[in-house]
Amino acid sequence: MRIIRSICLLTITFFFLNTGNIYADDKPDCEKINNKTVVGNIKYMMCKRGSNKLDKDGNFKKGTFNPFKKIKKL
Repeated sequence: MRIIRSICLLTITFFFLNTGNIYADDKPDCEKINNKTVVGNIKYMMCKRGSNKLDKDGNFKKGTFNPFKKIKKL
């Protein structure tokens, strides 16, 4: 019984230690964004906040800003 409990404990511990590596690639690298301009600063702040409007390279996704988009009325 002690062997089974030890194996289960090791398996669960190994599982939880490896789950952090799964999500490590999801965060974009905000340091490579050139923030010498106003748009660069906006991208950098959005990246730090974890916005979904930026891709992994720090560029705006296609269709993020559409001036012809209809505004929802309240």
